[in-house]
Amino acid sequence: MKLFSTLRMVLVCGLVATANGGCRPQDNITQYDVPKVEAIQLPTPTGKGSASNSAGEPQRMLGAIIPHDGQFWFLKLTGPLDAVASRVAEFRQVVQSMTFNDSGKPQWTLPGGWSQQPSSGLRFATLVIDTQPPLETSVTVLPAGEGDQQEGVLANLNRWRGQLSLPPMKSDQLSSETETLTLPKDHTAVFVNLEGQAKAAGGMGGPFAGGRGGFDRPMAAPPMNDAANATASPLKMTAPPDWRPGKSGGMRKAAYEIEGAAGKGEVTIIDLAKAAGDRLANVNRWAGQIGAKTYDAEGLKAALQPIEVGADTGDYAVLIAPPDAEKGQSILGVIVDKGDKTWFIKLQATTALALQEKAAFEAFVKSVQLP
Repeated sequence: MKLFSTLRMVLVCGLVATANGGCRPQDNITQYDVPKVEAIQLPTPTGKGSASNSAGEPQRMLGAIIPHDGQFWFLKLTGPLDAVASRVAEFRQVVQSMTFNDSGKPQWTLPGGWSQQPSSGLRFATLVIDTQPPLETSVTVLPAGEGDQQEGVLANLNRWRGQLSLPPMKSDQLSSETETLTLPKDHTAVFVNLEGQAKAAGGMGGPFAGGRGGFDRPMAAPPMNDAANATASPLKMTAPPDWRPGKSGGMRKAAYEIEGAAGKGEVTIIDLAKAAGDRLANVNRWAGQIGAKTYDAEGLKAALQPIEVGADTGDYAVLIAPPDAEKGQSILGVIVDKGDKTWFIKLQATTALALQEKAAFEAFVKSVQLP
């Protein structure tokens, strides 16, 4: 299997199937322009086929991830078990037909009974299947980041598994639970086929990609040196003297490295478009990165704490991984909206170090002056 040698990172949310249908005479090829990606954390798209994810209902999730030119394309179909199972071969056919032109625009061959709807909101395309009720395949694109690709696979797969009330996987299970397919022109796609029970509304969030299983890593860009940070960053903050400035650039507006007898960690500050600020999806994404429990909407209300971020107020989550978690790390994370941006201030470290630095992190957050 060439999953990890092929992809820098992947979100896993997809499809395993045995049938591989060919194109029929009535099939049509579609192509569309891709908007500039600013919001990386996508809220749950609402649609006819995907809206049936009521809590406790059996659900099947098919999806695919195709890396291309520093981006990841995601196709996802979720719905009732039998309805989705009957479309596995067609879904696979669409994915395996995908190609990209010189401008990076995708095109695919749609089976009979499939049609494409214009982009809507943060969904870049919707492929509608003519069933009763209709099923929808959402198409989104996100920038690639940097980091350990295996961690990205595991975190994203466990996030999806959690949304279907499935237990998390360990890294040594990845090869048996995912499949890598070859597409035209030597492109590849990663597929999984998940079956479980949908959690309460808010749990079926959009796809994620990024180093170490999240979006907190910068896109490929030369790091700024410390002197440049001091002059280029619009942020003002006061960091503890033992925090060392880290690499920043791209979306990462500031970064610090922390280290002590209790282990190592990192503090980052990034900003995204305001649409990226869905609290439930982001906190559950962080929880998935460290193997901590995820939340439903009611549970999150009790877990989030208000915290001052300079003159603003953010939402603060303390995510402590269970003792048997594979990575042995915990996360302290703050999400705050200001203007048309959502800011994320996050400490990720070994659990012992995260607890040791908790008071210092909270003081640091209160010192941050957002532009």
